[in-house]
Amino acid sequence: SIGIDLSGSLLSNSPLLYTNYTGTYLNVYPGQRTLTTFNAATNASLAATSFNFEPKKYYSVFALGNDSNYTNLVVNDNLDTLTSASGQAYIRYVNAIPDSSTSTVTVSSNNEPVITNSSKYANISEFKGVTPGDFSVSISNGTSINASRTVTLEKNKVYTVLLVGIPGETDTTRSVQIKYIANGTLAP
Repeated sequence: SIGIDLSGSLLSNSPLLYTNYTGTYLNVYPGQRTLTTFNAATNASLAATSFNFEPKKYYSVFALGNDSNYTNLVVNDNLDTLTSASGQAYIRYVNAIPDSSTSTVTVSSNNEPVITNSSKYANISEFKGVTPGDFSVSISNGTSINASRTVTLEKNKVYTVLLVGIPGETDTTRSVQIKYIANGTLAP
């Protein structure tokens, strides 16, 4: 489990387990801040990142890595640029599979791709507006990475697909898999 420290303040009172998240956006003070992820059991630092948080913006932080090689990925979610007027759902992905290969990420609706990208580890896509419904999400590098899942996206909701796991891992809790979270619902 990991802890997250932002310039001397813990972002969450309890550590986050593998593939867990805070469940909501948290308020932080704006400005240049140092974000440090650490092993909650030993307090050993995993990664530190300096980032300029702007007022009235929404950010996601992803703690990525394996063994002793970790990184923090901070991204402005640009929720202020998404609109509920279209009645769409919005989807993006983050490739958190620590592997040096390039994988193909595909998001399809009714067997028609709406996203097809080549993606390396620590790559995050922009949000894409799609017609709500069932979507097939897959990632493959042709060898050690191969996973797929169907997700249902609802009108005016914003989603992040988490491509996670360790290639070749036999423990099903750490094997390559696809998870997703709802970032929130757009207000009219």
